[in-house]
Amino acid sequence: MNFSKISYGFVSVFFVTILGLNSANVFAQNSESLLEEIVVTAQKKEQGLAEVPISIQVISGDRMDDLGITSFDDLQKHIPGVMINKGAASPNIYIRGVGSGTNKGFSQSVTQFIDGMPITRGEQYSSPLLDVERVEVLKGTQGVLFGKNTIGGVVNLISRSPDLGGDANGNFLLETVPEWNTTKFQGAANIPVSDTFAMRIAASVEETDGWTYNALLKQDGPQNEKTAIRATFLWELDNLEVNLKVSSASLERRGQQGTIRILRSPVPLGVMAQNGFNGAFITQTLLARNFPNIVVGKPGITYQDDTNANTPTGGDLDNDSFILNMKSTIGDFEIRSTTSFSTYDYAWGLDADFGPLPFLATDNYHDFESLTHELVIVSPASDSFEYIAGVYYEDNTLDIDNNGLFLTSMEGLVGGTFPAPDLFALNTAGRFSAAESGTHTIFDETSQSLSAFIEGTWYVNDKTTVIAGVRVSEEDKDVKGSQVNSSSATGGWGANYPTLNPFVRGVHFALLGRLPYDFPKQNRSENHTTPSIKMTYEMSDTTRFYASYAEGYKTGGFDGSENAAQLNATTPAPAFQFEPEEATTLEIGAKIDNPEKNFRFNIAYFSTDYEDMQVSAFDGSAFRVSNAAEAEITGIEIDSTWAPSSNLLIGASATTLDFEYTNFLGSCTGDQNVAYAIANSSPGGVGCQQDMSGKAGNFAPELSASIFAEYYTAMAGNELVYSIAANYVDEFNSSGTADPLGNHDESTKVDVSVKYVMDNGLELKLFGRNITDEVVGTQSIALPLNAGSFFQMWEKGKEVGLSVRKRF
Repeated sequence: MNFSKISYGFVSVFFVTILGLNSANVFAQNSESLLEEIVVTAQKKEQGLAEVPISIQVISGDRMDDLGITSFDDLQKHIPGVMINKGAASPNIYIRGVGSGTNKGFSQSVTQFIDGMPITRGEQYSSPLLDVERVEVLKGTQGVLFGKNTIGGVVNLISRSPDLGGDANGNFLLETVPEWNTTKFQGAANIPVSDTFAMRIAASVEETDGWTYNALLKQDGPQNEKTAIRATFLWELDNLEVNLKVSSASLERRGQQGTIRILRSPVPLGVMAQNGFNGAFITQTLLARNFPNIVVGKPGITYQDDTNANTPTGGDLDNDSFILNMKSTIGDFEIRSTTSFSTYDYAWGLDADFGPLPFLATDNYHDFESLTHELVIVSPASDSFEYIAGVYYEDNTLDIDNNGLFLTSMEGLVGGTFPAPDLFALNTAGRFSAAESGTHTIFDETSQSLSAFIEGTWYVNDKTTVIAGVRVSEEDKDVKGSQVNSSSATGGWGANYPTLNPFVRGVHFALLGRLPYDFPKQNRSENHTTPSIKMTYEMSDTTRFYASYAEGYKTGGFDGSENAAQLNATTPAPAFQFEPEEATTLEIGAKIDNPEKNFRFNIAYFSTDYEDMQVSAFDGSAFRVSNAAEAEITGIEIDSTWAPSSNLLIGASATTLDFEYTNFLGSCTGDQNVAYAIANSSPGGVGCQQDMSGKAGNFAPELSASIFAEYYTAMAGNELVYSIAANYVDEFNSSGTADPLGNHDESTKVDVSVKYVMDNGLELKLFGRNITDEVVGTQSIALPLNAGSFFQMWEKGKEVGLSVRKRF
């Protein structure tokens, strides 16, 4: 832990807090302000931001428009402590260093809600952000009001709804980044049909040639095309409000932004081969002979040949949803109902060796459906006691097919270098030969959950409020899993040609630890009780202090990797299941909101203790899934906004993190696997474990911060807006094994823009995003078959462009 940074943060927080408490003597009062009131629904009711006794950061839809945010990848860099990005297989979604890791069987640690509908799968985060009213990021455990799988926090997204009465209105935005041939269009129209019925239609289209350059294929990538449309219908009757939102979104991607970042051998390649690391010996020998000029680790440059199985490298996502919100009253009680149905189809292809060899590819096919219903009752407002209570039901179905393709001849490269035409012939001394082989995995899971919750608010006196709640939940989950081998020499490499050939089995196990299995349906049930208590003290009209205690959990489940633990081909080992993850979060903080002085400041200290933390790590040959015994996370969060004059707005936010495994035997790094294999005559380092106590988890930078300033001035009767934002992220690790080779360097990304706003509703903006061209990568994991080497997913570099917006 970098104590100098933390000490500096404490001093800064203390200083700014004192300024806030004495703001009457510090900030001049303005007759006008750019600081608007923020109303949130983080506690399932409308409240001012300062009234919510949790750490929460809000970004409005208007500010998202100004920043050009159309995806979660764009959004996360402006919210310290949050990381959302595309991984090799699925998105990484982390708050305060807490996320789900790479395993198709894991539930989310951070759940997104869209207008009350839970987004329970990370793949759905790839859909574009469309016509957003605001995004509320609730940090820390939210187990009472939001339920399961919110152990790290909640991303609460509220889309815009129609306005009743008046005239039709709307807007559209067109943006271009010429260097990447990127164009974005977003538009929305509000149609008030009558005083009781209105509609809103929103749509977006985004295309780009990509932000990396494939030096092997001489082309940019990955090429993306995103589309989305949402129709919202609002009825207001005598005692009933009905809000129906129907959405459809799609993503088509060709190519990928991942590449070899580090290519090395911890010991001589001959020694590697002698100790079971044949993959490294073969692939690095072939690369050196056939592709001697590739330069690994150069930001934004890839060398993939786009080897693919059934799906082109990249893939397709179709995501549809139906959300029905209804609100009524019975006497003085308010009754709310939210019913949602969401579904997505996902087909994704990956060049799994991340380089120019025509060798490894994998594809995934997901078919997902979710039905949810929540019924909530809200008591009448009172100056002594009020409550909110509800029941929630969820029914999910997830079907996944995964195919791994091995081009074992590598299109003749093997035969041109070694005395055998393919890897099978090489490893069996010519007794068996096949140019292609594959593994094919099925993971079909269903789950049903039911919960009930209540949270009461007791106004002890004019200054003190106590909020306490509890949620009782149960969940049933079952899965059917199987995996088969295939090869071109035993009928074909596809899933329709399963084989029990011992040579195919042996090579697949030696390379990637994969074995055939066919498990009968497995079942598991869980019951949880999650309490919370919060207390607020109103020191003055502008300053509140709070403390909170909350418990939460992420559900257990079944290993969805291709390395499922087994006792034999029809009996899973106990490690096939993993236990629920549980957390206890303590938070204390202060919130200052002084409208007269145009100043807002929030500060929080948090401490979270984890038990049975779910961890998935890829060690270069296989996925290792386990429950980390214990982990502890502490930190400080600040968020402030100040309008010192009627034409200047300044904001700053920061998060410090001290993430530490306190008791965890985890997977070894590549170098450790090699050393263990040599010392223990263990081929491939099988059985190696490292004590990760004291080490940090994934995506847990010690410091992340954001600062922005906007200056408004009149020009020829119109308005000119200058904007600058700087976003800093300290170094972090994403390897899953705390391997130093998986570290990401610290970075500071600067965005600037100049916007000309005309009184006829037309806006012209010139912008530069990440003008320092910082490219440190979003994820870095062990390179398949190459212990001691790493691949990396490159993030976006510099963007310079122009946008036009029209409001009508």
